[in-house]
Amino acid sequence: MAVPLQTVSSLIYSLRPTIVTYKILCIARTLNNPIYIMTYHWLISIQISLLFVNCLCNGSEWSYSNILTGPETWNHHYRNMCSGYYQSPIDLKSDISILDLRLKTVVIYRNTSVAETTTITNNGHSADVTFSQNTWFISFDGLRDYKYEIAKMHFHWGNTDDRGSEHTIDGIRFPLEGHIVSFRRELYSSLEEAIGRPGGLAVLGIMHNIVESIKSDQTVFKAYNNFSGVLNPQFAPPNALTVDNMNLSLILSFLNPSRYFRYFGSLTTPPCTENVLWTVFTDQVPITREQVNLFRSLPYGPNEKQTTMGDNFRPIQPLNPADTLAPRSLYRATASSLSLLSLPGLLCIMLTSQLTVIFS
Repeated sequence: MAVPLQTVSSLIYSLRPTIVTYKILCIARTLNNPIYIMTYHWLISIQISLLFVNCLCNGSEWSYSNILTGPETWNHHYRNMCSGYYQSPIDLKSDISILDLRLKTVVIYRNTSVAETTTITNNGHSADVTFSQNTWFISFDGLRDYKYEIAKMHFHWGNTDDRGSEHTIDGIRFPLEGHIVSFRRELYSSLEEAIGRPGGLAVLGIMHNIVESIKSDQTVFKAYNNFSGVLNPQFAPPNALTVDNMNLSLILSFLNPSRYFRYFGSLTTPPCTENVLWTVFTDQVPITREQVNLFRSLPYGPNEKQTTMGDNFRPIQPLNPADTLAPRSLYRATASSLSLLSLPGLLCIMLTSQLTVIFS
């Protein structure tokens, strides 16, 4: 039997004081405090239950170009998830960012003992790249400890060259933004398990800018074993194609992996879970206009009003809504730094703020 959405909403709003009390408790106490741990696990169990109810109540498909299911409606269709306090994407403003000299260079590396399989799929919303399990990893702290496993990569782009990226840097949009999605392998066994779970995800955001003076074979997409060669109007959803091994680490040779913004946020598509550690590089990776047009030639899925893909990005979300009780900060990195993961209090906010999405 379907649960009335109004009933669920009333329950969620009645629990708001609990989440506020918990945030204060989290900030005030250490992680090894037994009261903190007991409270945390209790609220996690509530979160999982409400996530399940939310899925029952909101089964509608989302879109980018359909007025009934587009980004402006996500707060309604996914009310308990896409209207939280720590949503993404945001405008990455240099003047309000905090320089953190402890942030380290980002490294992408491969487990060479595992055979690699790479699949490109038109999922109806984007070009989605899936990597074989236990193959590619991200290091944020200089250690190759296989902590963050890369599961997917996808892209967002515009119908025109003046837009397309989800994040903006000092108010500037770029034609295309790539997202490399990883999950915390020491805590979860798969991306599906990590979505919506505490400290589950880490995403790299990579801006691409059109450079007229370069050729296609000088770009990272050519280095990806001609990845862009599979993008064409016939590659309709749910088409999928297995391609030759893709050297994902090459992307970092096209930018400075020590220069980036770091903040805590959410997935940029439903379910918009607030458990993502975002790293968005400040350098832009070159791409040709022809390659961007190949992305634009892909057919959208049946839930979209527009026929060919484009403008598949979510509008900018506020860094801190006016009623936020635990404001988040935006950090930036330089060449000599330590991992932001060691900053006091950040882990506490990461553990709690993904609960906020359910109670907001």
